[in-house]
Amino acid sequence: MKILIFRILGNDLNLIHGEDQTYVNLKFTLEKEILNSNENLIIDKIYLLNRIYNKEKSEKIKNLLNEYHQKYLEIPFIQEEFYKIPFENKKITYTLFTGKKFYNKEKLREITYPFNLYLINNNGSRNFCLNYGYQNNYDWILPLDSNAFFTPKQFNDFISSLHDNLQGVFLPQIRVDNNNLKNQDILNPQLDLDKLITFEPQIAFHKSAKIFFNEKIPYGYSPKRELINAITKSPNETIFDSNNKYYNLPTRNLNHLSFVFSSSIFRLSSFNPNNTPDYNFKNRSLNIYQIVKKLKNI
Repeated sequence: MKILIFRILGNDLNLIHGEDQTYVNLKFTLEKEILNSNENLIIDKIYLLNRIYNKEKSEKIKNLLNEYHQKYLEIPFIQEEFYKIPFENKKITYTLFTGKKFYNKEKLREITYPFNLYLINNNGSRNFCLNYGYQNNYDWILPLDSNAFFTPKQFNDFISSLHDNLQGVFLPQIRVDNNNLKNQDILNPQLDLDKLITFEPQIAFHKSAKIFFNEKIPYGYSPKRELINAITKSPNETIFDSNNKYYNLPTRNLNHLSFVFSSSIFRLSSFNPNNTPDYNFKNRSLNIYQIVKKLKNI
């Protein structure tokens, strides 16, 4: 059985991530994650640099991967493509009679939508991973976010759940920060995973799945959840889908596919104490807006 594990390394967002979140967590993963192959199990790891606009950070990550002799691919950040995206420098704040300033969320979503798709490239990068895996005849493909980390137990439990009649596996995500843990804590073999809170899962795809993420859905508005909902929802079931609510991109119906929930996977620390789900949601578009203004020298 051939398994491909991609980790997608993207742009740090300073409002919701620590300054060097991607680099620090990558180093931790390279040093501490142990996944054993054998004659019946081939594991290939590839790291995908996903439109990292900061050249210094990009080179630092490449140097680290080279130091650990890891394979990586790149979807480059191309300045000419970025500058072609029109930017409307509209007023995005309003002030109440109390004097308190608020950001106009609707305008932020509208202005940042094409930049969100380009700079963050959530589902575009995931589909890159899936295409690579399907085309190179891997049995299982895992397009993981950069901060995803398997302990040996989690990975072995995942492997034990696999069979050819499945199209995929949902791996519930244990966020280190939301469970009052630090990265180092998850290496403790005595840690009781069953007592930890889980969140939106990462997804493993069997080669027979041949499905992809919707690349029109931007970061922050259910880019991964749309696919999860499409597979797990019952007919006529009411679900929360911000992809449809905010962008008129209805959730598909893929509930004929056979997916199971199994094992779990950690999400390493964001190194930002403000990164609560509510704070994160409110500041994603604002953070992208700030990056765009900086890169366009506005």
